Amino acid sequence: MEYVSGGELYSAVRKRIKNNFEGIVFYMAELSLALAYLHFADIVYRDLKPENLLIDSSGHIKLIDFGLAKFTTKNKTKTLCGTPGYISPEQLAGKGNYLIYYYKI
Repeated sequence: MEYVSGGELYSAVRKRIKNNFEGIVFYMAELSLALAYLHFADIVYRDLKPENLLIDSSGHIKLIDFGLAKFTTKNKTKTLCGTPGYISPEQLAGKGNYLIYYYKI
């Protein structure tokens, strides 16, 4: 596995770029492009959280931990998964229908 020297985006936001609007916009733009690329390839990335975004030595983000990612061509998935701290209380309680649809751009 490649060494990524910049650490987690979570730590960087807390220490360095918390009040840097341009830095936050830059990282969110990179994240949007990464997710759009995965979406285009019919891959649903289902573990998005700041701890799964690393910063490389040149300052760009790398998306990691594809353990919950899913390849699908049916435009929907019924599997509930994710980190409890980032899931809504309704999903954790098992209430309602949480069929996740996604649409090609």
